[in-house]
Amino acid sequence: MLTTSLRFFLSVAEHGSIRLASERLNISQSAISRRIQALEYEVGAVLFERSARGVVLTAHGKLLVATAQQIGAAASDLSKEIESLRRVETGHVRVAAIESVLPDLLPNVLDRYLESHPKITFDITIATSSAVVSLVRNGEVDIGVTFSAGKQADTKSLFKSREPLLAVFRSDHSLASKAIVSVTDVMQFPTAMPAPGSAMRTIYDEVCRKAGFEPKPAMETNSLELLHNFAISGLGIAILLRHTVQTSIETGILKARRFQETSLQGSLEIIALKGRPMPPATQLFNSVLQDAITSRPTPE
Repeated sequence: MLTTSLRFFLSVAEHGSIRLASERLNISQSAISRRIQALEYEVGAVLFERSARGVVLTAHGKLLVATAQQIGAAASDLSKEIESLRRVETGHVRVAAIESVLPDLLPNVLDRYLESHPKITFDITIATSSAVVSLVRNGEVDIGVTFSAGKQADTKSLFKSREPLLAVFRSDHSLASKAIVSVTDVMQFPTAMPAPGSAMRTIYDEVCRKAGFEPKPAMETNSLELLHNFAISGLGIAILLRHTVQTSIETGILKARRFQETSLQGSLEIIALKGRPMPPATQLFNSVLQDAITSRPTPE
């Protein structure tokens, strides 16, 4: 991925002669000379000392050789990595993920991935954010998807997306006419919330306390499917992330509204164990997953 000028420059430096570089590259000497002159103008320094016997690198030229070689090596490694990902045919991907991505996001990612790589196999564990972190730390899975799990000393973040908590309700709900809602708006209606101790519930409870009241949910559960169905059934409002209800929103069954309290958000994060090489099949899955998250619309 080196520029043409750098390739010509390195060839001249290697052979100590524009003529020999011309023969090696099958490029005219004048074309190479013009490229070298343009490169010298760009870096603002003379790169070769010319003589009757050829050319010799200046101090600036030697520095550029070292830099260009590093760029070339990095580009070569990148090309090999891209090629290895492109040719992924077999492999086994071990993933741990929170339930929030199960109903909509994860199935869509798997469909997209397996359509192009049908021989890849998967081991998928659905768990709480803290359990996902433990599975990654213990080496039981290759990557994990968490929500506001906090920074861990022995894991690394591969991707992070700010995710707002949403008030989700049927399209005919009275709050559907509002562009944005508040926690005090929501408290006027029966509400279904994640169980105490979950990251979403902790965030929501803290905002309610700052607003001067304790939430009194009509239902609290660790089942996101139940929360989803609570809203679909028209029983009231559910507090969820977009990835749990995206299809229901897109089909018009449900509406989702952001909260005016901007602190009602957390981080959806893809994590892996520090220092552990990631198999090509897992690297590709990570890339497809990130693309799916970033390409999904967030309710305004």
